[in-house]
Amino acid sequence: MGRPPTRPKPLRDGYYLEVRNKGSNSGVKIFRDTLEEMEDAVLTYRKSKDVIVLGESKNGEWVKDAAAKRKAKDKPAKAKAPTKAKAPTKAKAPTKAKAPTKAKAPAIAKAPVKAKAPAKAKAKLKATAKG
Repeated sequence: MGRPPTRPKPLRDGYYLEVRNKGSNSGVKIFRDTLEEMEDAVLTYRKSKDVIVLGESKNGEWVKDAAAKRKAKDKPAKAKAPTKAKAPTKAKAPTKAKAPTKAKAPAIAKAPVKAKAPAKAKAKLKATAKG
């Protein structure tokens, strides 16, 4: 088993629509071969779902995008308008340098000291344990 593909699948020639649950952000893309089939699907899913018509695909590209690209190639590029020169900014006053801080010595952890029980308490404990 190898690594999953990262390249998107090519679009088939036909019509696409996206069907979502109402109020959802993600949905399922549905493909239909003809415009009539797509319109029938829109009518059936519209009753209970949100339907978004994505458009027509030919040769792996969206038809609307392909037409827009062709128009952009045909049009000559517009000359850019000259931009205004920026005004010089005021120099900031130098700030006071901070004095170096002394490095703190690392804290040494001390082992907890156990308190010794008094001798009388030990004698009582021994006497109760024997008897």
